[in-house]
Amino acid sequence: MAEKFKEWDTADILTSEEMITEYLNVSFEGNDLPYAANALGTVARAKGGMTKLASETGIAREALHRALSYDGNPEFATVLKVMKALGLRLAARPAASGSKIKAVPLRKLLRIKNDHAKLRWDENDPRRVRVQGLVREALKQSAKRKKAAKSAGTKRKAA
Repeated sequence: MAEKFKEWDTADILTSEEMITEYLNVSFEGNDLPYAANALGTVARAKGGMTKLASETGIAREALHRALSYDGNPEFATVLKVMKALGLRLAARPAASGSKIKAVPLRKLLRIKNDHAKLRWDENDPRRVRVQGLVREALKQSAKRKKAAKSAGTKRKAA
C-alpha cells in the first residue's frame, strides 16, 4: 500500500515572530538572492498571503509572486516595501571577522529546491543547528495544537 505524504510548505511552520525572524536571518546568511527572495514570499504566505501583501504595499499580486520566487529578482525598493508591510526591518551587522566559514547558499546547504525540504546537509556547518531548531520547535507546536484540538474534541463529546 502506497503511503501518502502532504506536500511540505515552510509557511505552515512559521507560526511565531521568532520563527519568522530566525528563518529570514538564516535565509539571508547564505548570500543567495533567489533563496532570500523566496523566503520573503514564504513569510508573506505565512502572514496572510500575497493578496493582503499586495494591498498593503501597492504592488500587484502577480508582480509580488514573480519577484518573491526563486526565479524572481526583486528591486531593493520592493524588498523594503515588503519587509515594512510584514512588520520587519532590514538591519546590518558586521560579518564575523576572521571567520573561516565559507558563505554557502542555504539552498545548497539544505538541498532545498522549490521549498520542498530534503534535509541532507553538511554535519559540520553551524547553520544547520539553527534550522534544525526551527523545525524541532515547529513540530513541538504542531503536536501541542493537535493535542489541544483532540482534548477540545473530547470535551465537546462529553458535553
